[in-house]
Amino acid sequence: MRSVHQSTAREVAFTCIFAAVYALLSLWSLFPVIGAPGKFIALSSVIAPLMGVFLGSKVGLAAASIGGLITSLTGNMGAFGPLSFVPGASAALFSGLIREGRRSEASVLYSVALVAFMFYPNSGPVWTFPPFLWLQVLCLFLVLSPVLSRVKAFLNGHESRRLMFAVAYVAFTSTLFSHIVGSLMFEATFNGSFTPGEWGLLWRSLMFVYPIERAIITASSTLIGLPLIKTLNSYTPMQRLNANP
Repeated sequence: MRSVHQSTAREVAFTCIFAAVYALLSLWSLFPVIGAPGKFIALSSVIAPLMGVFLGSKVGLAAASIGGLITSLTGNMGAFGPLSFVPGASAALFSGLIREGRRSEASVLYSVALVAFMFYPNSGPVWTFPPFLWLQVLCLFLVLSPVLSRVKAFLNGHESRRLMFAVAYVAFTSTLFSHIVGSLMFEATFNGSFTPGEWGLLWRSLMFVYPIERAIITASSTLIGLPLIKTLNSYTPMQRLNANP
């Protein structure tokens, strides 16, 4: 019983700490959201994939959601208003699933989100501009590959190259999943505002823009996460910090 209370207290403490950090980083902008004038992708998008690695899927999701809601309450609304926290929270959830070795859940979640985005009525890239999907489909193969099942062990290790690969893998797949979720929300919000032809032009204009955005986020997350995880692993295995080992 005592261990249960200690675990719960730890989860609450980590949730509060990381939610505050997430909210603080949301105040700094990385680059503008294409198609949403005056809205920006925040620095918190860099830390979101790492939250799942440190906290696990459950606590990481809670911390990112609370941090995002705090940001909204302070008047810093994202492109989707009060729901702007969802893409970042989805990145934390997805990275947490990978961190916990839950390959099936991660694969199904990514596949369902991608299919929903691809085939969304009127605006889906399958109907309007299929080449836009090249990076998301490439990421799908990475998620479905046997590599995913080895990432958890790499994150617990001390070998620098494997650890760097694991952090980059988690950051890349998580930020692509976040991008799919955000794109799906964009479709749902503005579906009737454009014709299929206009949606096609939009996807065409973004075809080589969003990969650069995701590359920046992946590189930044890796540069920040690698030394932190390596340092923590020298003191205690990562799974002991994770709320859901």
